[in-house]
Order: sequence, then C-alpha cells, then structure tokens
Amino acid sequence: EVETYLYGYNNQYLIAEIQNATYNQVQNILTETKIKNIGKSMFFDRALYDLYSSLKDATVKLYQYKPLIGVTNIISPNSTVIRYNYDGFGRLSGKDYIDNYSKLNNSNLTFFPIEKYYYHYKTMK
Repeated sequence: EVETYLYGYNNQYLIAEIQNATYNQVQNILTETKIKNIGKSMFFDRALYDLYSSLKDATVKLYQYKPLIGVTNIISPNSTVIRYNYDGFGRLSGKDYIDNYSKLNNSNLTFFPIEKYYYHYKTMK
C-alpha cells in the first residue's frame, strides 16, 4: 500500500495523508503550485474537491491549521470534520464535529460537541 504525505504552511505542517496514491498521481491532479498553496483557505476547498473526485481508489485525510496555534480542522476520508477550538491564549478549548464536509457552506451549520476543556489556575500567595 502506497502512502503520500503533503506538507504546507511553508513545509511546517502535515496537510494531507493520502493512501493508495503516489506523489506523482497527486501532483498530476494538483500541480506543484496548488500543493504549495493548499494550506491557504482559498485553495483548500478546490484541492479537497480535486483530490476526492480524481483519486477514486485513494483515501484522503486533510488538515487545516492556524499557524503558531494548532490544527483547526481534520477532514477524514468519509468527509467528517473535526474542528479544534482555541481560547484567547491559544489553548485548546474544545473539539466538535459535523458529519459531512459539504455542510461547511451551510449558514445554519451546527457543530456537535465532542470535548470541552477548562483551565483552572491556582493563585500564588
């Protein structure tokens, strides 16, 4: 089984795990320029569509990030989206999901909670 990994955000973060497709197959679909820009939101939707529609036998898992904070979305091969939320200090505050990536364009979108994180600090005396 062949696995291809793509890195974006100036090669700092993993943006795609693709099983059953070679790098050359992926590059033929996206081009090198698209691969370099896939982390930028305006290219992400198009790249996602191109990968899912063109690589019929492959499984694709995509990652989006907020640089210097962390992962913001993980889109699984079955189009489930797990969203990671952060507070004003850049700490993970929760995770939620939707069951289909195509619903992200719906203005009445409801994410379902998975986990919520609370931070409590002991005061110094």
